[in-house]
Amino acid sequence: MGQNFDQFVSQNGQPSQNFELKSGHIAYVWNSGKTLMSVPTTRLTTVYGNTIDAHMVGGGKIEMFCETQIVTDRTGIIREIMILKDTIGLSSTSRCHEIL
Repeated sequence: MGQNFDQFVSQNGQPSQNFELKSGHIAYVWNSGKTLMSVPTTRLTTVYGNTIDAHMVGGGKIEMFCETQIVTDRTGIIREIMILKDTIGLSSTSRCHEIL
């Protein structure tokens, strides 16, 4: 908030949509694009008396994504950011909070 939208775009990429509001402000839809994070497999070992059961679990990929609506005033200053879609991030519970 308070940042110039052109600066935001140069750091984060172009918005996917935009439309002018009656107030003269412009609303943009911006998304981060999808980022894949690999989840490692782990070995699960269970002991039943004299028997050991070991097998691999987990693995795969998690898709991370952030989509926002950003409203700017007539001079291009960001006045409002609303999160539309959000997933888990690389190191937090919100991909959008990591990016924004």
